[in-house]
Amino acid sequence: NTPVSDLSVGKSTVGEYSGRGLFAAKDIQEGVSIGLEKKSLSYFILPSTHQIIEEMYYWAEENYDEAYASEVYDSISAVEAFSIGYGFWSTLLGRTHSTVDSGALMFCNHGCNGTYNYGVITGFTEANVDLKQPPEMIIGKSSAFSPVTERNMRQYLSGGDATNRVVKQGEELLCDYLGYVGNPQHWKEEIVSLRGQCDGSEAGDITYFESSEE
Repeated sequence: NTPVSDLSVGKSTVGEYSGRGLFAAKDIQEGVSIGLEKKSLSYFILPSTHQIIEEMYYWAEENYDEAYASEVYDSISAVEAFSIGYGFWSTLLGRTHSTVDSGALMFCNHGCNGTYNYGVITGFTEANVDLKQPPEMIIGKSSAFSPVTERNMRQYLSGGDATNRVVKQGEELLCDYLGYVGNPQHWKEEIVSLRGQCDGSEAGDITYFESSEE
């Protein structure tokens, strides 16, 4: 395990519209997990809470000109951006919920066209994946039920990844966002968005939110 103290946060090298990025402060070997000491401290947004946030966000967006709606929108949009931009969604509990790393790992950006150095190499990228449905390997349909996993769901959702090659000092740590699309219904929308971010025609959720606040 490489502790979070061996990482640094700076301007991402991914593209023009990228914001903050995560960098190795020293060489990290292949097959090493990162920040395990912070994994149990991740922010976990329960399905019921996630549903309330979504309903409030869309209500405020549709009724922005009404009394109080704009104030609700300004507040809840920050929570929405935090959940989408820094978190990863899942439906393992039956309904959509999300997990956000509490430490610097939240700044790990997507490695376009399979260039990610943190996470399992699947052979799928945002450029070549089918837009109609996510690959079975990604959504985990073939995973066998495990009572151990069920009892430790929060740790399971926020841990398990490791570097897939040596990451040199000063190099940006990149993740695979394809595995962060927790709801198959949002698959096409999310992949199209990733393609836009990778070709430089679209900003990410956090960059978009922060620019709209200026």
